[in-house]
Amino acid sequence: MPEVGPEVARSIAGITLLVLGAVTLIALLLQGQGSLTTWWINTVAPWFGSLRWVLPILLLGGGWYMEWGPGKTPGSGWGLTLVGIAVAYAGLLGAATVIVPAVVTRGVVTRGAAGGRIGTFLADSLSPLLTSPGAFIVLVAIAIVGILLAFNLRLRDLTRPATRVARWAGMTAAASIQREPRPGDPVTEPGNGKGGGVRNGGRARPPQAGRHCP
Repeated sequence: MPEVGPEVARSIAGITLLVLGAVTLIALLLQGQGSLTTWWINTVAPWFGSLRWVLPILLLGGGWYMEWGPGKTPGSGWGLTLVGIAVAYAGLLGAATVIVPAVVTRGVVTRGAAGGRIGTFLADSLSPLLTSPGAFIVLVAIAIVGILLAFNLRLRDLTRPATRVARWAGMTAAASIQREPRPGDPVTEPGNGKGGGVRNGGRARPPQAGRHCP
């Protein structure tokens, strides 16, 4: 059996993701218009719930990343990127299920379960141990860790835009409560803390003895 090099393996994996993403997207858009698409939806959709529409986007994005994006360069660590995306997606599915849990009627999920079977498994595993709010926080943290792992980021890199927005909002709020003096308002001269300047009604000091006025 011929040996498969790293570049060939990367290309095969990228093409596989592109095909799976395209098939999933077509099946979601053309539900009930073919036996293959119907089988695909009945097989895939229950695992991802209402967030199944995110799946083709991730598959197509991952395929593009590996075939034409930064993952094509040697040493890019595209395998770690795919693992990080999968971890982030799983955390998102679990967190969504905590918010919208499944309601089962006669063995059929009638509503809820935004994260499907994967999200339900994660939520049901963590909620008895950590309560629902605790499970939600942990699952969101898992999603964040997946993003950091996928894009080789640090936490401060991920929060930097929010920090900049908060700093801008603080500066804007501080500037909004400062008012410029209106014409006719008393003005205190610099260096005179008691406000005894000429402009605010104070009397001018006479020149001291021994000094000549220019």
